Parts: sequence; structure tokens; C-alpha cells
Amino acid sequence: MKKTTFDKALLGFLGLVAILFMGVTLSSCSNDDDDVPVDKKKEKVSAIVGTWQQDMKEKVGEGTGEGESEKPVPVFEVYQKDGTYLKTSDPKNKEAKVEEGTYTVKEDSLFVEVKGTDAVRKDAFKFVIKENKLSKQQKGEEIATYTRLKENP
Repeated sequence: MKKTTFDKALLGFLGLVAILFMGVTLSSCSNDDDDVPVDKKKEKVSAIVGTWQQDMKEKVGEGTGEGESEKPVPVFEVYQKDGTYLKTSDPKNKEAKVEEGTYTVKEDSLFVEVKGTDAVRKDAFKFVIKENKLSKQQKGEEIATYTRLKENP
């Protein structure tokens, strides 16, 4: 008789442990996914991304007195979404590149790292974009203006 009472007690205890185990493992405290939306970093595309052609003025022949104008070679600067930078005389011809590197933008500051043959040159500029015009400034003076050719290279 004792054995059957012991078996029943053991079976009841194991049943209680199983119920407690199931209750603890299958319940959750709260549903965190619905309460607070996950703030995913949205990729912020800078306004400088695109292809820009430098605005050039024709120079009148200096010292020749002939007044003939020289047509300067066009200069394009290409800023890609991935942070690469390219300065070229023809954006469609990869062989026409003048310099290449990387860039970063922080508010109204542009930082360009140009890969040279011997070293890396770092330049810092302030820039202003109004409509399709880009103005680059260095040490408080405007050094170049550009016109946007296309939004996304």
C-alpha cells in the first residue's frame, strides 16, 4: 500500500513540476515588438551626391594682345552615394580621371581624401547648394562654383 501512495505522490509532484515548467516557458512578460518601434538608421543621402560641372569663364589670351579666347577643359566632380569621389574631364570616360578618392559630409563641411601616387591628400571645404548650383569655399573665400548635371551617378 505504501508503494501505491508513494507512486501517486511522485506522479502528482512530477505533474505539478511539468505544469509549472510549461507555464514559465510558454508565457512572456510583454510584447516588446509592438510597444516601441525599432529606430532603424535611415541612410541619409547628402545633397552633394551627383555629377557637378565646374562653371568656367573663358580666359582672354594673356600677354598676346590678340584677344583670342582659350576654351578651358571642362572639370567634373562626381560624388557617389557610397562615399567615393572622382574629379575628371569626362565623366563617361574612366581614363579621363584627374583624381579620385573618398569624401564625407558633416552639415555644411565637405572632407575629401584624394589618393595620390605617393600619399593621400586631405582637403576640407565649406559648401552651399542652392537649387542646382554648388559653391565650394575654403578659408572663407569661394574657390569654385558648379552646376549639377544629374542627381544620381
